Amino acid sequence: MQALEHLPDSALGAFKALTKQIAQKVKANRGDGQLNLTKHILLWVSHAKVDMNIKQIQDSFAIQRTEGGCYEDHRPAKELLRRARTGLVKIEKGTFGLVHKSVKKHLLQFEIISNDADLEIGETCLYFLINTCKEKEKSPLLRYAAKFWWAHLNSKGQVFDKKTDSLVMKLLKDGPNLTRAFEAMEEAEGGAFSGMTGWHAAIHFDLLSWAERLPPNIDVDARCSDGQTALHWAVRYGRRKFVELLIRKSANLNLRDQAGDTPLHKTLMGSAEDNAAIAKVLIRRGARLDIRNGKGVSPLETAILYGPISIAKLMIVSQDDVNAEISEDWTLLRYVFSRGQEILKMVNQASLQKKHEGWDQLQAGVKDHVNILTELLLERGADLNRPSSEDGWTPLIFAASQGDVPLMRRLLAREPGPAKVDLQDREGRSPLWWAMRYNMTSAIQLLSQHTANMSVPADSGYSSAGSKLDPIHDVSEGDPQDIDDSITIYSNDSSLSSEMKEDYISELARDLFDKLKSETINDDLIDQIYSVLPELLKSFALKLGHGAPQIHRDVMFFVHKYRR
Repeated sequence: MQALEHLPDSALGAFKALTKQIAQKVKANRGDGQLNLTKHILLWVSHAKVDMNIKQIQDSFAIQRTEGGCYEDHRPAKELLRRARTGLVKIEKGTFGLVHKSVKKHLLQFEIISNDADLEIGETCLYFLINTCKEKEKSPLLRYAAKFWWAHLNSKGQVFDKKTDSLVMKLLKDGPNLTRAFEAMEEAEGGAFSGMTGWHAAIHFDLLSWAERLPPNIDVDARCSDGQTALHWAVRYGRRKFVELLIRKSANLNLRDQAGDTPLHKTLMGSAEDNAAIAKVLIRRGARLDIRNGKGVSPLETAILYGPISIAKLMIVSQDDVNAEISEDWTLLRYVFSRGQEILKMVNQASLQKKHEGWDQLQAGVKDHVNILTELLLERGADLNRPSSEDGWTPLIFAASQGDVPLMRRLLAREPGPAKVDLQDREGRSPLWWAMRYNMTSAIQLLSQHTANMSVPADSGYSSAGSKLDPIHDVSEGDPQDIDDSITIYSNDSSLSSEMKEDYISELARDLFDKLKSETINDDLIDQIYSVLPELLKSFALKLGHGAPQIHRDVMFFVHKYRR
């Protein structure tokens, strides 16, 4: 059959001549049943969206003749179909097709089929869909009609008449037949679309002008089998005009589907550009941001976690009180900080495991997302000095515990209302305590530069006996070798004997060796160790020794003295 696509000009001329001959017969014998069947076959074979089989041609011819009535007795026999197809139609693997693509042009040229061919097929599909005969359930035409009726009516150049408009509206009002059509279209099991209405169908096919004329007895909040309303569908399809229409029709903005999702949840699942405008409409008209779905997450929390950033910003800006708790003990700022850090850690771990090229871009995207939302909250006046009611969480404590120095700088420098450097949590632990707890040396140095109170809470395990400690020396200020231990925070007095010092040196060396034995020792690694080890040991000494029992102070003194 592929050879027919490359026929010589003489053969193509023969197709044109045959088409002209058929056209003359059709015009001369308009009432001839055989010629009408030929015309019908040529119409559907030339304009169908997919190849048609014999049963589909039979049923389409019968339904067209009855205009929606019971059609079973009007099917043409298969033998009649074979005779009526003429030499312009081939049968291959049970489906009909034109012998050559040029034939379609000749059919239009000689007016065997009109320029309204798609409109005619679309109307036939509608007649079939609203038909109530039981036979149609088994017909292969059902799926075609359900899937392509609007594609034919919406073809370029088609102009609707009153009959077509009426057929469309009749289908949209017919819930049971709509359900059957959608189940056939999606090849879904019975009941998959039960409960759907003309609102759902109008949104699916983008039939705004018909939706505006749907009668009020069709419930705007009706749910299909998965619990989704027409508004869920409008958001999911990204149809803003339908969203606005449904709101004007008093649709409930906060109904949840079977997954617990509201329409606002659905704005986070599609195109960011389209759905940002829809989210804005929903939020402005009163959609709630705090309703949790089946996963226990609200639209606001989902947007903060996963974006898109445009909708997350919309939701944050819509909040009257930026310091209000969105869940127990959790403000917006805490959620952005904590959950953002969790996701970043997951991405970092995944990137280490998979080492895929796209992970770097994903990491950067997550960081940008968190940074943008953080900056927005700071600009909108998020209170940095109001500890959470349950555990006394503060932004600076969080940043210090993570060792996030750039964030700490931003919090300490925010004007007006910078973070208080010594503000403690409910247990009396300051940002400095948390930085020391997790060995965040750079964070400790930054806090000391901002005149943090270097005394540590008495119940922390790193007791300071209430003394005011001098700031930790910044090694960038001078030669570390010039530091005089007598003027540092460490005591020069030590109870360590020479033998004990040797033991400490041996233990420390063994521990370092165990940590490094799996590594390949080279100059780069040695340089790296040399650059970071002194400050790490310095921080360790402060934590372990200051204000502790004598033996711990001895260890502190030893580590400090021999850290280089």
